[in-house]
Amino acid sequence: MSVTNIQQARAIISAVGEKHQDKVSDKLRSLTYNPSESQYDRDAQKVIDYMEHEYVLGVANVLWIEKYDQIPEHIRNYS
Repeated sequence: MSVTNIQQARAIISAVGEKHQDKVSDKLRSLTYNPSESQYDRDAQKVIDYMEHEYVLGVANVLWIEKYDQIPEHIRNYS
């Protein structure tokens, strides 16, 4: 199985990941909170949002393999 749900990925990182991994996700996400008036900034925010999603999915999939037994059951069975 691979993790494809962003919310599940964030939950996995929060539960069994390193603290800095959760912080990286938070910092990337914070760059997209307030939509900008500039089209260039909005385009950049879309890229950053994509980067954050790819980051959390990548980290969560590694954690799924390496720390599967430590992931709480309700997170593993996320639907």
